Amino acid sequence: HPVLHGFINACSLLIITQLPTLLGLPSAGQRPFVEALADLVRALPDAHLPSLALGGSAVVLLLILQRLKVGGPGVLAVVAGLATMGWFTGFEHAGGRVVGALPDHVLAFSLPRADWAQITDLLPSAFVLALVSFIEAMSSCKLASARTGERWDGNQELIGQGLAKLTASVCQAYPVSGSFGRSAFLLAAGARTGLASVVGAVMVLAALLAAPELIARIPRPVLAAVIFVTLSALLSPKPLQEAWQASRDDGLAGTVSFAATLLLAPHIEIGILSGLILSLAFLIYRSMTPRVALLGRHPDGTWRDAARFHLKPPHPALTLLRFDGPLHFVNAATFEDAVLAATREHPQMRVLVLACAGINAIDASGVETLRRIHRQLAGDERVLALCGLKKQVIDVLERTGLWADLAPHATYRTEDDAVRQLLP
Repeated sequence: HPVLHGFINACSLLIITQLPTLLGLPSAGQRPFVEALADLVRALPDAHLPSLALGGSAVVLLLILQRLKVGGPGVLAVVAGLATMGWFTGFEHAGGRVVGALPDHVLAFSLPRADWAQITDLLPSAFVLALVSFIEAMSSCKLASARTGERWDGNQELIGQGLAKLTASVCQAYPVSGSFGRSAFLLAAGARTGLASVVGAVMVLAALLAAPELIARIPRPVLAAVIFVTLSALLSPKPLQEAWQASRDDGLAGTVSFAATLLLAPHIEIGILSGLILSLAFLIYRSMTPRVALLGRHPDGTWRDAARFHLKPPHPALTLLRFDGPLHFVNAATFEDAVLAATREHPQMRVLVLACAGINAIDASGVETLRRIHRQLAGDERVLALCGLKKQVIDVLERTGLWADLAPHATYRTEDDAVRQLLP
């Protein structure tokens, strides 16, 4: 969640690349945010005033439509009205940039031709493109899902993108995907189903075939204003602020994703991948240090952390130890260290009870660690007891043969049950 919001906010800020078009300045394409901003500031004195007038008018009108929550084809009306105004005022003759003449052949059906050597050369790049395409679409889907409350199916999204790319390949088109601009526009227009994209594609194709001259005369500053206003609505710094409040790790991962996406644009995939890798690193680190506590009887009758609440152990000969988290290869060493520390700190201990309610999974490393602890305690004539074991953990212990050794003292359901039977 924090990584996605960092990525989305950074991509929303990258709409600054639309400002040169809105101001009638030449666009140098996608570049790092700081570089694009510096070039824009230097080029401001050369802004084309008619472009600024049309683009600024479009921004104001679109913001008014958003504020008044006007339904219907409001954006289309703004674009059509300002395009008509530009045509009457001679915008193109005054040096303004318009869409321009469209290709004569809108559709060109043909099977792609490539030999096996080309295919193997293209596979790595194709994989990266597909990954970035899906990540960007996933970000848009998650944002739309959060705002509309509708569930989205990642598998279905992947199938849809694959079919769309295969279709594009036989139409001589670019690889296609979802985009922040189109998703934000559909969301702002009140779209609720995937049929909106289908209708939009059909309308675009119909316009290309029926009225290419009209499309060619649309001022580019007006289209830049539509993208600018639509994507600016995606800016939402509050989730990142909440991520810092919830967890420093989450806040740092989201901020890294935000900064990397901005600084490394147009390679925006590095931004979300850096945040993802950092999140996984924090997850592994947190898994390495789960909470381990020696328990004592609290005045309210429950078993609590003895160190935190200054509680006495149940009995000099019995120690209760609670382990919170799955017991696997990442934290097995931490678990073993905690058990050995408990045996050193309580030399009179004859029984060690592990409160296992927090252990919801165990792997081969965890089983081997548990087996080694059991043998070591048995060699010192001490008993290892377990309480609160979950079924999925017992199943693993049974399959590995360790359950037969632990079963005599591993069926206690609660800490009270274990203490009552082990200390009659």
